[in-house]
Amino acid sequence: MEKTFHIRLDAATQTFSPAHFITFDSSQCEPIHGHDFHVALELEQSLSPAGYVVDFIPLNETLMEILKKLDHKTLIQGENPNIRFTMEEKEPEDAPDMVDWMSRVGGWLSSVNQYENGTEKQLTPDDYFQKMALMATDGMNLDEETPEKCVLESDSGKCEISNGMSPMSVELEVRYGSRRWVFPMEDCVILPIFNTTAELLAEYIAEQLAQCELLSAHRWTRLTVEVEEADGMKGTFTLKAE
Repeated sequence: MEKTFHIRLDAATQTFSPAHFITFDSSQCEPIHGHDFHVALELEQSLSPAGYVVDFIPLNETLMEILKKLDHKTLIQGENPNIRFTMEEKEPEDAPDMVDWMSRVGGWLSSVNQYENGTEKQLTPDDYFQKMALMATDGMNLDEETPEKCVLESDSGKCEISNGMSPMSVELEVRYGSRRWVFPMEDCVILPIFNTTAELLAEYIAEQLAQCELLSAHRWTRLTVEVEEADGMKGTFTLKAE
């Protein structure tokens, strides 16, 4: 007689709330709308020597990290050949205190004391840059020492900007047939799936889980993910170990 064991994670907190649209053909799609998706998973695996399949807590933490990246984002189906993307950098429309900052920089450049101990000091470009960076931080306080740069991190990489200065924004234009949308890039996730249906979202989440360190040993035999987009309406995907 064959025996199998599996665990199920189905907590009410296993949710993510994105916006999306489902495409139907080369020119028709739903209006953009949102869901409070609920996610459940089952993992079938041989028992450990201690008598359990896998520790619930790290598996739940891994799932929640995956869902967090999708939460409050607009989900775009990146492998749909009928969808076209354009990304464009935009100057910030409002640059608060920029005029005042430039005035202060100009004032400093015209009045800076270039003499130390009676000897003329030649200022290098780095001297100017560091002073301007400090003046751009913390309300342009010239007396406080503050970091010259901060680092913004995202899935697409890192970007260094001077503190107090407005970074460039990136707009994502999405076209599908006659439809056109423009989003802030930071509010979107382009997924490697053909459509943002519950079934394909379940597949994406399952494959992300399968690649995590906790499951990388491949002791499991079956991983099933359910994505419920409305009461009683679920899409399910099952991944079986080879």
